[in-house]
Amino acid sequence: MPIASHEPSAEPFNWVIRRRGSLDQVSLLGSGELRALPSLDRKLWVALACPVRGLDIDSRTLSLIDSDGDGRIRVPEVTAAVSWVVERLADPGLILTAGDQLPIAAIRDDCEEGRRLRRSAQRVIRALGLSAEVLHPGDTGDLLRILCAARFNGDGVITAAASEDEALIRLIGEIQTCAGSVADRSGLHGIDRPTVDRFVADLAAYDAWWRSAEQGSEDSARLLPLAQDTPAAVAALDEVRAKIDDFFARCRVLRFDQGAHAMVDGGLDWSSLAGRDFSSLPSEIKILPLQHPSLESRLDWGLAVNPAWESALTRFRRQVLQPLGHDGQTLDEPTWRAVCQRLEPYRSWAAAKTASAVEPLGIPRIREILASSWLDQVRALIDEDLAVRDEVDGISDVNKLVLYRRDLARLLKNFVTFDDFFSVNASAIFQSGQLYLDERRCDLVLQVDDPATHAPFAALARCCVVYCRCTRAGEQPIHIAAVLMRGDLSQLMPGRAGIYFDRQGRDWDALLLRLSEAPISIPQAFWTPWRKLASFIETQFERLASSREQQVDGAMAGGVNTVLSEGLSQGEAGASPRTPFDIARFAGIFAAIGLAIGAIGGAMGGMLAVFASLAWWQIPLALLGIVLVVSGPSMVLAWLKLRARTLGPLLEGCGWAINGRVHITRSLGRVLTHLKRLPPHSRRHGYDPFGDHSGRRWLLLVLLVIALIVWWGLGASWLFP
Repeated sequence: MPIASHEPSAEPFNWVIRRRGSLDQVSLLGSGELRALPSLDRKLWVALACPVRGLDIDSRTLSLIDSDGDGRIRVPEVTAAVSWVVERLADPGLILTAGDQLPIAAIRDDCEEGRRLRRSAQRVIRALGLSAEVLHPGDTGDLLRILCAARFNGDGVITAAASEDEALIRLIGEIQTCAGSVADRSGLHGIDRPTVDRFVADLAAYDAWWRSAEQGSEDSARLLPLAQDTPAAVAALDEVRAKIDDFFARCRVLRFDQGAHAMVDGGLDWSSLAGRDFSSLPSEIKILPLQHPSLESRLDWGLAVNPAWESALTRFRRQVLQPLGHDGQTLDEPTWRAVCQRLEPYRSWAAAKTASAVEPLGIPRIREILASSWLDQVRALIDEDLAVRDEVDGISDVNKLVLYRRDLARLLKNFVTFDDFFSVNASAIFQSGQLYLDERRCDLVLQVDDPATHAPFAALARCCVVYCRCTRAGEQPIHIAAVLMRGDLSQLMPGRAGIYFDRQGRDWDALLLRLSEAPISIPQAFWTPWRKLASFIETQFERLASSREQQVDGAMAGGVNTVLSEGLSQGEAGASPRTPFDIARFAGIFAAIGLAIGAIGGAMGGMLAVFASLAWWQIPLALLGIVLVVSGPSMVLAWLKLRARTLGPLLEGCGWAINGRVHITRSLGRVLTHLKRLPPHSRRHGYDPFGDHSGRRWLLLVLLVIALIVWWGLGASWLFP
């Protein structure tokens, strides 16, 4: 039984296919292609998935397309975004045109969803005071700014800005204070219907509780001896109650034993407070009694009281003693007990109080609110706010549509096709910038997380890639991978420095960390064996010279030691006979040199003898054969690798899933890597006094010597018959 296919059903559509870089790509020309895109065979898509990070597209747009929020965009998410646009624009082909403007008239008006979007777009225009019926990403991007500018935002939460009536503004503030607040879409705090209902219930409960004390005049006088001022009086009493009780208790102790005067008076060592700042009274003073205890057991208001309690005692006299008719010159203990007893019924009644959150308003304000129509007006404002919910909810969809109008086509041209990559006037969304290094500019630069992890993908791509660490003041270091397709590699090595320019044009210091070598061109492959041969000969000569230098240094050191030792021995034991000059020894050295020269001459003579046996027209062919033997294998291998050079593995190392075989041809390589060139119509002026002109003379001399050797070896028989 065959496995069910997940590919879309192929609907008939006449696609236009273009071939670029040996890759067949569909053409996205207009609305017809966008409507047929969900049915396009997925085997024809260039990419199947890409990461959200590191792309040259607004991150807001990518997050909207990434519906599951996993940080990757796949084919179903791209087709869903295209279908969403097709269902809401009268002409979906608008997104394929240049620009970022979204005319309101471009939104469909023949369906309910389109009409809702139009109303929301009109609301944005009104809220921002725009004159044209056109929206840009900058207009809809700051949703918070739009919602703050609007009086109502459809979330059922109203703030003080919802009304110009001072009475309603005051009431909204009181509701927030007593019943709490709710944050609306704009981030401001206001009230919603549940908050208002909770506030009204608290008002009614508090009013009913208060009315329970007003049922009869006798109960009212007992529970509320000071009427509506009773709660404030009880609060003032409670503030000083413990301290006044403490004072009278000290007086009773003093009457019991007058010898305890120092103890009951506080016994504070004032010298310990010397040098202290008394602008805020020290806590040691607050624990002292209100006044000095006396045998009369009275608080005398005419005498000084503890300064830490002066303001609290003043409130107690004004709010309790004076209204109750006990504001005499002194306060004795029986009067104090009578005052406390007078307010005790209220305390018991207050224990049964409910809805204390609204108590700070006071019963007169509570009854004023309940008797007015202000609460109904607040509810009407909330209903008015909820009435625009659909329009405001559509603002996010308007923002989504504006972003898709600007960015979706660019994603399609780098996902369904690679039009931007093969375009001379555009750059692909994965190209992170440009790297200037060793007299060249690299345009195919990818941002990578770890060069060591990405390097194996460069080998699979058969590309020459340099990995650099880029740093910039105030920024986190980044790593890039730049593909080299022209130039020479002989001067590239870890430690070379360059400059990297990102998409925003910011310059970074680039340090070459790693080079993944691969053939760049056929000419480079031609010279590679000769460079290796020259490097080998140079290395051998350096090694031989170093070895000979060490032997000479050793011989010189040994000779000096011998001379010194002989001189010392002669000085002690007399002159000794010198070592005679060993002519045979030096003859052996010269013989060895002669043998080496003879071997070289014999080899050259053998080569010349072979050339002498050839006709004059065969000699160039023989030389060409030698060149091909040396450079041919390298050139063939380079040709094969250059034909297999592809972009896919490089992108897959960055998180892409490439479906098409995106070959990097030689012509494309010339576009992606630029070498140093003099400006057009420029010319060199003057003579370089510091140039290396001796190299030319040596080259001419070497060529002349070779020509003479060839002439001598061949006997000039074919030059002068």
